[in-house]
Amino acid sequence: MLNLLRLAALAAVALAAPVCAQEMPSHVYAGATAGASHWYPGCADSGNCDNKGNVLRAFGGYQINNAFAAEVAFTNLGIIQDSSSRIKGHAWEAVGVATWPPDTKLSFYGKFGMFYSREEGSGTLAGAKETNTGPTLGVGLEFELTRNLDLRYEVQHYWNVGGSTLPKSGITTMTAGALWRFR
Repeated sequence: MLNLLRLAALAAVALAAPVCAQEMPSHVYAGATAGASHWYPGCADSGNCDNKGNVLRAFGGYQINNAFAAEVAFTNLGIIQDSSSRIKGHAWEAVGVATWPPDTKLSFYGKFGMFYSREEGSGTLAGAKETNTGPTLGVGLEFELTRNLDLRYEVQHYWNVGGSTLPKSGITTMTAGALWRFR
């Protein structure tokens, strides 16, 4: 599945290459967001589970045209715990981003792609590790503060994180942050 993630990133770059000669001098952007995650069901002992964590995401992207972009990101999905164990996780992702309406100060966007995640347990889950790949989907708002600086708020979901040694969960993140367009 890691090959599928690499193939998706390569396809995004290949599709973006012919557009390099268009009107914008630089199509590259980078940013960071922070917020909260909710793992469902989360812990092995779901009755006594603190299944909310803190999220930190760093991302970079390439604006293909006014409506579409390709983005890669690293996301720390946070730590969840119950009385006897903890699980922490992070994910790499490659997504396509579609913005509507394009060229406005305030726009909505959706993103869809693939992720590769790694989770580790401690306490009664000590030594348990999982790696997963799967789909991720998100929606958000973006506000152009200046020509180079945008603010973002988004909700994103990762399906089927965990597996045979750690509880399988769906993880939803809610984050806010900023991105810088290199123009």
